[in-house]
Amino acid sequence: MRETLFFLALCGWISAWTAQTNAVPAPEPPPWCPSGVGCTSVVQAAVDGMLVSGNASLRMGADGVFDRPVLLVEGFDFGHGWNANLHGHGSVTWHGIFGGDAVNFPLGLEYRTLLDELHDLGADVLFLDFEAGTASLEHKAALLSFVITLALDAKSGQSPGILVGVSMGGLVGRLALAQWEQEGHPHCFGQFHSVDAPHFGATMPVGLQALVLALSNQSEQGALLWHALNSSAGRQLLQHHIAGGEDHEAAMALMSEAGWPQTCVNLGVINSRSDAHADLTSDPLLHMEWGLDGPVSVELAHVTADRWDGPASEGGASLLLPGTLWPGDEVPLFQSIEVQFTQPEMDAESQPGATAGHLQLLAHALTTSVPLDLLHESVQADVTFVPWTSAAASTEACPEGPFAATSLASMSAPRETHASLPSHHRNWMMSWINALWDEEWPEVIQGPDQVVTFGWNHPRNKVVQEVLVKSNGRLIVGNNDSPFAALTSACDGEIWVQDDGEIHVGSPQGARGELSISYGTSLNIGPNGRVVIHEGSTLTVLPHATLAMVGGSLEIRPGGKLVVLSSARMRMDEGAVVQLDEGSQWTHAGHLNVRPGQTSLLNLDGNMDWKPGSTLWVGHLAKCHWNLSEMACFQFDANVTWTGSGRVDLEGGQGSFLPEGQLTTGLQASLEGVQLTGQQGPSAHLVSKNDVTVKDCHLGTFQWRHEGETQAQTLILFENNHWDVGWAELQQPRLRAWDNQFNHVTFHVSEALSPSRLVNNRWIHPWYANAAALKLESCDAAVWVESNAWHGGVGMHLHDASATFACNTWEGCTDALRLEGTGQSCFSNACGGGGNAWLQNDLHFHMLEAALPQLSQGQNQLGSVSELVASGITTTSVDSWHIQQASWDISLLDNPLLSLLPTNVQACSNGTCEDVSWWADGLVLPYDCHASELPKPLKQKALQRGTWNVLGQEVPFTPE
Repeated sequence: MRETLFFLALCGWISAWTAQTNAVPAPEPPPWCPSGVGCTSVVQAAVDGMLVSGNASLRMGADGVFDRPVLLVEGFDFGHGWNANLHGHGSVTWHGIFGGDAVNFPLGLEYRTLLDELHDLGADVLFLDFEAGTASLEHKAALLSFVITLALDAKSGQSPGILVGVSMGGLVGRLALAQWEQEGHPHCFGQFHSVDAPHFGATMPVGLQALVLALSNQSEQGALLWHALNSSAGRQLLQHHIAGGEDHEAAMALMSEAGWPQTCVNLGVINSRSDAHADLTSDPLLHMEWGLDGPVSVELAHVTADRWDGPASEGGASLLLPGTLWPGDEVPLFQSIEVQFTQPEMDAESQPGATAGHLQLLAHALTTSVPLDLLHESVQADVTFVPWTSAAASTEACPEGPFAATSLASMSAPRETHASLPSHHRNWMMSWINALWDEEWPEVIQGPDQVVTFGWNHPRNKVVQEVLVKSNGRLIVGNNDSPFAALTSACDGEIWVQDDGEIHVGSPQGARGELSISYGTSLNIGPNGRVVIHEGSTLTVLPHATLAMVGGSLEIRPGGKLVVLSSARMRMDEGAVVQLDEGSQWTHAGHLNVRPGQTSLLNLDGNMDWKPGSTLWVGHLAKCHWNLSEMACFQFDANVTWTGSGRVDLEGGQGSFLPEGQLTTGLQASLEGVQLTGQQGPSAHLVSKNDVTVKDCHLGTFQWRHEGETQAQTLILFENNHWDVGWAELQQPRLRAWDNQFNHVTFHVSEALSPSRLVNNRWIHPWYANAAALKLESCDAAVWVESNAWHGGVGMHLHDASATFACNTWEGCTDALRLEGTGQSCFSNACGGGGNAWLQNDLHFHMLEAALPQLSQGQNQLGSVSELVASGITTTSVDSWHIQQASWDISLLDNPLLSLLPTNVQACSNGTCEDVSWWADGLVLPYDCHASELPKPLKQKALQRGTWNVLGQEVPFTPE
């Protein structure tokens, strides 16, 4: 005979009786139900093609206005089915939480006290009861998210709501709120209460799980119970499930990725303490024997659930129970089952945590179900169900957990029943709820005597709601102990500070505060408004939130911090000023915007870190000016983007790039007097796509790539800079480079646009370097190269490029000049160049299938070489090459008037190569091109090519 009472008792919360201790208030139609339409409390949401259902039942507050919603979310529910009398699905029902069944749901008496206090306070309680109490976190969170939408649409007023998640409901509430925040939607909940929620999972002994599995063969109810234990929620919540841990690991990864709500105050009720260990022995958790009691006892049946017995040991359950009272049927008289599973690595059964009545209920159920005399019973009932670390979300990295405050079990009773609410928890919760709604929030704070302070007077009030601060009114966040943390409301709204109004995070007297701007209520600093962040205090702009500077000022004092998180937005309009004092910190991972036509100013004496995902956007005809002191520092941690059609100017300060740091700018950018340093790697530190001016800067280990376009005609101005180690790859720029010093830097310019000029620059290159210090590639229009100097290594490389050279010097190079491909290299005053000098190089000219350089008539100076004057292959088809009107080092000449130079140049055609001799022809004295202007190019029409008549007209033939 299979007994159903066993499993009814094991479920515990299924009402077998209807004993009532209080009159249960009837649920009212939810606030989103229009009057007279007859809609119900049923709510449904589609998730991945499945329909998730439940009931959202309302008890309106005493004021009769739906303006202070308290959303109560149930946890894991073993029961199933709808009970109209109890108004609920499964075991946890509306009837139960209001104390209507003190026998089977004694916690309801505690909850009823809290719910009555909320009712008197004017709170409107919405109880979300899931149809499938064992559904997954994702499905439950989707339904809760839908209910939040309905509640917000029906809500009136600006008072934030409160979400209370009980047990698994705490994970569901946390997930739903975090998802709202990730999507950038204001959820308007000011507080989130987690009631002993298993944020890192719950524990259930392997022996108990095995026993439930074994008993599932004894009745239909047993099968349903195992189905609940083995459900999506059961697998997600249990830290060690006998069916495997993949679902739990995935659920924990989901919760970790979601994080915690940031735009509300997170509060934790924890039914245990960190030292609340269970006092268990190595005996079985449960052992019961039945038989015939008399002068001689005879054991006929038994049940055993093993205790944990060491890492990876085998443990489980064994039973021998009556199968039937009717001989002759197919069920044997007694059934014997033994189930064994691997135990977890750690003893979870005795660790600090809250308890549950699983083993007592099981013992009671077996006692009432087995039709034999009970001969022996031993139960170790004090087994941890939700560990303290799980309910507190405590980790080694964050032992205090993520909660703003917690209510722990009392020291006299450190191990409470899971999800219970004895008086000290209820009083604590109500103190926080009263602080949220304690008094009417002012619409305006104004006048020198009007000061609203968060931290001292109302330490539990942490939500700054919509308000206007002006006319010497002040709002202060901070106290003299650890920084007091407040945040703006998660409801839609705006906080304005303007017209000599002030908001202080911390105070000059040493108070410390933390103010977080949520994306519900933005903070706006208007004209003559002022926000000050003091020492030890922090202003944080949360994801999707907005800090709008509409002409006011933001001052970050020494030791103060401004943190703009990813996806947060900081907007600056005309006249907005940020003052970052020395010793202060600005960490930026969000968006910094300057609206079109506006000008903003940032005065930095402190430190600014650009974090991954951060952006600067400057609108059309707008300007963002950064004025940095010598000690000001800014740092790029990852890829940062500056974009828009406006302009950004950086003046002074020290910038650095971490190994993954990179700045991509599509803005017009100007850097003056800045020190920039980076670390060598494969990627560029600066990627520019618009006009860039770099002036009077010092660059160290710096790498730059410019991605210009022919249509955009981007301009690169590089003047009076000192650059040690690095490289530049500039594509399609109009380049102006003057008076720069390059030490161990390679400059690669491709497709330079006309006119491009390099004047009075100095390159010092390592002797072992194979790449040229300056490479011009694919430059159709000639680049003007004047008064530059190269020392060491490979000096310059022309690849399919044309250039005009005047007054340049190559000294001590391995290859002074590499000429490759098409293009013209002009060193002659006939084409605009001349006055260049090659001094003590290994090789003056390295020909790589290029046209011979134009050196004649240029008053150039060819100094001594350690190898050759020229070497390689030329595309100019000549037998010899005469260089006229130049000066040569005497070591190169046999005859000052005409000498064969040491070269190894060949002209090749159709696979045949012929030597091309270079001749020094017509020696002139060395010419100092800096002493006077360079010779002007000869004009062809001024040359006398024929006979001229008295009118100055050229005669094409000689008259007879």
